[in-house]
Order: sequence, then C-alpha cells, then structure tokens
Amino acid sequence: MHIVHLTPNFYPAVGGIETYVRELAERQVKKGHKVSILTSARLRNGGKLRKFEKIKKLNVYRAPFKLLMRYNFSPEALRLLLDLDYDVLHIHSIGYFTDIISVIKHKKNVKVIVSTHGGIFHTTHMNFLKKIYFKSFTKNALNQADYVIATSKKDERLFSKICNKNKIEAICPGVDWKQLSKLPGTKSKNTVLYVGRFSENKRLDKMLHVIAKVKEKIISVKLLMVGDDWGEKRKLLLLVKKLKMNENVSFVSGVEDHYKYYSKANLFLLSSDYEGFGTSVVEAMSTGMPVIVNDIETMHEIVRDGKDGYIVNFDKYEKVADLVAKVLENQSLQKKIGASAKLSAKRFDWDLLSNKIENIYRK
Repeated sequence: MHIVHLTPNFYPAVGGIETYVRELAERQVKKGHKVSILTSARLRNGGKLRKFEKIKKLNVYRAPFKLLMRYNFSPEALRLLLDLDYDVLHIHSIGYFTDIISVIKHKKNVKVIVSTHGGIFHTTHMNFLKKIYFKSFTKNALNQADYVIATSKKDERLFSKICNKNKIEAICPGVDWKQLSKLPGTKSKNTVLYVGRFSENKRLDKMLHVIAKVKEKIISVKLLMVGDDWGEKRKLLLLVKKLKMNENVSFVSGVEDHYKYYSKANLFLLSSDYEGFGTSVVEAMSTGMPVIVNDIETMHEIVRDGKDGYIVNFDKYEKVADLVAKVLENQSLQKKIGASAKLSAKRFDWDLLSNKIENIYRK
C-alpha cells in the first residue's frame, strides 16, 4: 500500500514527532510499502529545504507553511494531498492537518488515521478559544477520521471525550530498542545528558539551576544538552553565564545521529512542564541509563519511580540535585537502575508497535 505521513516537521529537524514518523516510516518501507512524507519546506530556524528528495527510500515532499496566531496552515500541502495517489493518510498533528480531513474524505477514497501527539490543549495560552476549537473543529475532524491513535493514556482520556470510543486506541510512541540496547556504555564520569528541543515547555532553566546545585557537591559535573533551538537557547546561555557554569554545560545542535550521545553520559534528565510522551526518556532507558524526570502525567506511563528511574518535582532544585549527585556517585546504583530501565523500555520497541499500527491501517 502507499502510505502518506503528514507531519509539521521532518528530518533534518529533530524532535519527538519527527523521530516517531521516521522510525515508523522506515519500518513500513522494509515491509514493502511505498511511503511518502509531506512536511514543511522550512526548518524552525528559517532554513530552506528542498521541495522533494529521497531519504532512505522515503519520498519526502515539502510545502510552504504559514503561521497565523500559532495556527499552521498550508494550501499547497492540501493541493499535494489531493493530487497524490495513496491508500492511507496518517496525520501527525491536531490543527490544520485535521481540519482538512473533511475535504480529503470528500475528494479521495482513502483511509485517514490521526496520531494525537498531545494536541494543542496542554497549555493555558488562549485557553477559551482552544476549548471552543476542541469541541467544534477537532471533534468534527476526529469523528471523520477512520481511526485515532492516542500517543499516551492521557491523550486517550482527553480525546475520548469528543471521539467515538470504538475508534480510538492508546499506542505510545516507540524507540529502536534493538539498536539502542546495544550501544556501548559510557566511559565518562559525572556526566548528565538532555536530548530534545530547546523550547519553553522543556523548562531547561530548571535543569540548569539543578546542575548549579549539583556543582556545589560535584565540581566536575558536566551537562550535555543535545537538540535544536526553538527560541530558548539565548536565554539559556545567559543563565549558564549567570550561574558561572560555562565549563560545566555544553550545547550541541544540528545533530544527524543523536544516539551516540547516550554513550557519553551516566544519567539522563528531563525537566519538562509538558510532554506528549517522552521519546528521549525511553531512548535513554533503552541504553541502560538511569533517568530522573519531572513529575508530570505522561512520565508515570514510562517510569516506575525508584525501580527503573526517578520521578521528582524539578521546582525543588536542592532535592533534585541531591538525587542527581547520589546517582552520579554510586556506580552500583547506576547499573541496578539502568539494567531495570533497559528491560522496562523493551515494551516500547518500534518493531512491536509498527505491527499494531499496520493492523489499524488494514481494519
């Protein structure tokens, strides 16, 4: 079958949705399907991308997207969707992409699947308008879709309120567990890792304050921050300077293969106020690395506190710093928690999850 994935961003952009689409699409190609990606022609930093290219047998089409009051829309993307021949359209966003389902269903005889990825309803910004939008446009769109894949149990509870419960199912995003589980362990000491966007919801300022406290206990502590800038890096650099941690914190962007960085650290941190899921957390766990994550709902779907990682309140800098120092200074604890984390993460192996999604396509 020919599958088209419609996603706000794709490689070389790096993030949870981008990784989700790439991992799923590449497995679908291996199974003999024709797979195309339709995405934005620009990176977040404004860099232009080719209108079409082949990436590992994936047909990648890019169209110009326009932003109006945080609403991403693209008439050209819609035209491409109406011109292409395909069997399944898999949408990875709530908003314009779901709003055009009615047009697509009217013009084409295709199956439409929606993966929620947290939607746009996790912040209070423009909350009143979001509630109206949720109960009108989003409700109408999801009921026209053939199936809805909630990317967390939290999403399943939210979107079940406006969607036929017989056509929504929670399937969390996956990771390449087989590859990640074989990565060599780190030879570094006292090194902490973050992988993800430098964006507002990640609350990386809290992470920096925690590391500043850790530095008081372990002067050689290092924080390696790997990801692309979504408008926060300048603020973070100023905070690093203010906290006198220029020698302790490193930023790495424009990375094509971020997996190698999991072999450069002893501990993974996530301080986000919100996550649609938490792919980088599962990736870290898959390598056998302990994780310390903020106490938000989706983390409870991934981490068992005290068994395969730790769930903490990142507002309490001193308390989190004590835990970070404890893990960094205790190699036997690192190995114990890390081994449990690797075993626990196996349930998120993309090979298992991609089979579930293909079965949905065929329903």
